Amino acid sequence: MKDSIKSIVRHGLSFGGGFLVAKGIVSVDQANELAGAVITIFGVAWSIYKNRKTPPTPPAAPAA
Repeated sequence: MKDSIKSIVRHGLSFGGGFLVAKGIVSVDQANELAGAVITIFGVAWSIYKNRKTPPTPPAAPAA
C-alpha cells in the first residue's frame, strides 16, 4: 500500500478520534483502540483485494 494512502487514513482516524473525544462520545483509550482496529481491518481488506487482483504465479519447473 502506498505510504501516502496510509498517511491519509492515519490522519483521518486521528481527526475523527479527536472529534469524538472532544464531544465526549468516547474516551482517549477507546479512540486509540478504535483507530487500531480500523487500521488492522483496512490492512487485511487491502491485502485481500491486492491478492485477488493479481493472479497467482505457477511454480517453476524443476531443473533436469
